[in-house]
Amino acid sequence: MNIKIDSKYNEIKKLRLSIEKRLKKVKSAEDSIRNEIKLLKGKGYVNDGSSSKELVKELKGKLRDVLSHKVKFQRVFDSMSKIVGIKESNVIENIELNSEYDFKINENLKIINSISKISHETKNEMPDSVKDNIININNQNHWIKQNLIRIVELTSQIDKEHKEAKLQPVSQIASSQTLSEQMAAFQLEREGSSVIENLVEIPIKSHGMGKCGCGGLGRTAFC
Repeated sequence: MNIKIDSKYNEIKKLRLSIEKRLKKVKSAEDSIRNEIKLLKGKGYVNDGSSSKELVKELKGKLRDVLSHKVKFQRVFDSMSKIVGIKESNVIENIELNSEYDFKINENLKIINSISKISHETKNEMPDSVKDNIININNQNHWIKQNLIRIVELTSQIDKEHKEAKLQPVSQIASSQTLSEQMAAFQLEREGSSVIENLVEIPIKSHGMGKCGCGGLGRTAFC
């Protein structure tokens, strides 16, 4: 595994730890809201003395939203953890990354983007403690969402860099072969030039025959 890919996996591990901690904080806030609902149901009335029935109903709706968001985040988190683990094994073993998980990653992104903030507004006056817990849950959900998106981005980058790393040796071999061919051609060209130079430099030898008075070779009695 190269340094760039290894650093990305280290970042993913940190993001996963952060998500786990934030999911625990969401669970803690969820439990607090559940306790508030129990207290209101036990009293049967709110601070102004009116029935707590309607407020309890609204708070139960908020609690359902909290649980729905948490389940979605947990599902995506578990799915991405599995995908990252498989891809990491493939990178370590230097085998082709399986593209069948790309569809699942896109589905996870759709789920993440579908999660919106939980409103802390109610028709009936909400206790400050419940409102604070909902705001806290929204903050935790925001960072869980951002961390999951970052994990998806890093996973895509790892795929790209792994494919480039696998193609690199082939490119290097091709470049090496091209360079060798160019050097061989250059060598042949130099050798050809040397032969021509040698031919040019060979002196013309005389045939040892005498010349006639007109300057021609005296092969016969005639010029």
